[in-house]
Amino acid sequence: MAYPLLKSRLGFAIAVAASSLLVGVGCFSDPVNMRPTVRIDTPRTSDGQLADPFFRGTKLLYTATASDPDGDVPTVVWQLVTGDGCQPGFDSPEKWPKGSWSPQMVVQPGDTQGPFCVWAKATDSHGAAAVDARTGDPQDHPPVAVLALASPAPARSFPPGTSFQLSAASSHDDDPGDTLSFYWTLQSSPSATAAIVDCTTGAVVSPSVPSGPVQCITGDTPGPYQIEVTATDKSDRSSTADMTLEIERGPLPVGAIDLLLPSGPGPFKLDQPMRVSCKSSSFGGLAMHDCGWSLLSPPGSMNPGTPGRCDGDSTTDTACFVADVSGDYHVTLTVTTAAGDSIPVMAKFTVAPDQPPCLIATSPDLSLPMTTIMSSTMGMSTMAEFDVTTVDDDLDPVPGAGVHDIEWFVSVNKGAFMLMSTGFASFQLPGTFTFAQDVRVRVQIHDRDTDRSAQEFLNCGDDADKCSLPSMFDPDGCIQRKTWAVQILPQPVQP
Repeated sequence: MAYPLLKSRLGFAIAVAASSLLVGVGCFSDPVNMRPTVRIDTPRTSDGQLADPFFRGTKLLYTATASDPDGDVPTVVWQLVTGDGCQPGFDSPEKWPKGSWSPQMVVQPGDTQGPFCVWAKATDSHGAAAVDARTGDPQDHPPVAVLALASPAPARSFPPGTSFQLSAASSHDDDPGDTLSFYWTLQSSPSATAAIVDCTTGAVVSPSVPSGPVQCITGDTPGPYQIEVTATDKSDRSSTADMTLEIERGPLPVGAIDLLLPSGPGPFKLDQPMRVSCKSSSFGGLAMHDCGWSLLSPPGSMNPGTPGRCDGDSTTDTACFVADVSGDYHVTLTVTTAAGDSIPVMAKFTVAPDQPPCLIATSPDLSLPMTTIMSSTMGMSTMAEFDVTTVDDDLDPVPGAGVHDIEWFVSVNKGAFMLMSTGFASFQLPGTFTFAQDVRVRVQIHDRDTDRSAQEFLNCGDDADKCSLPSMFDPDGCIQRKTWAVQILPQPVQP
């Protein structure tokens, strides 16, 4: 510590033991000089505001209050020491900083990048001095996060499918030299698949990994999308900005069912593969959609409640099933888009019960039982041709689709009918018969399965609801037949 100083050295003080000395008689000494005191005041900014605490880069003005017990006017000088701030025991003279002192103390912005120590020394006219020291600890400015919609132009709401470009490039930090890192978070979203992505690569941005100031997101589902960005400086100080983008609910889709296979209005045959499509539906201008299918089949069908995926189509745009029993098949479609679900629509496809085939038109005509005339000669070339031209059935593939769908027989002289041809709609009678022979040609058509108790048989004429003969090949089958008598004429006489 500093000790008092003698003001002058004019003589020695004389000690007198007697206490009864006369007034005015005694010892005199030089007066003792007391050191001054000094205290550094709270610094102020350039506009006069107290700066405690203060931020990095702030221009500070320090003042000190100094006094002297002896009435002297102390002179105050200053010194700035950078480092870790003021150390304990700073008032010990051996710890006072060396070097030159300044008559004024102003800490410029460049001086406030880290902790420092401001020294003030007060000295009186006799050289007695005292010091005070004050630590300056500049605080780091928090960054200011700013989030803006770069594209499209800001609006109250946007249509589904809008792609947004978000920018935090206007974020800033008042500390010189600070760079910012950005952390993006999708706080809430009506979509399970929405994500903030890199606008260039499309990679999903992780909220825990710093990324660039510009990112993108697509609003594919109606509702609010809340996005948040956090700007962080190198001192890990941060601030957050958020934005809510509202995706408007577009028009609901309208479902439409098209039959791709088979064609026509129906009714349709048994075991028919059925293929339906939703591609004619209205999706409200949205590309993303899902077609939900359900199927109500007649009793006895092995179809599940949902039609299966069609070969070659990995989407839900088509659905396939097999009409395995007769009756009505009810297909229901619900189309789903980002705007919501359509009103379900239904289509009915009727599969006719299996019916016996009906011979409608032949050549020769059905109404002429004996119209075929042939010449009788061993070498004749005249041949009689028979054709089945029209068959009514419940869309079974007749004639000609299977070996037992159509059969041709010939009988001679009322003998047994012999099978001559199978599976063809036409038959030619060989020219090997002679005059006066009783030749008959018969065609038989049968389908694969007939419910003989059904009453929905097509009108075949007199036998409208009956089979003409049980099938030998299929006990549950049904046969329709027609027989012609053939007239064999004698060989013409040569002139």
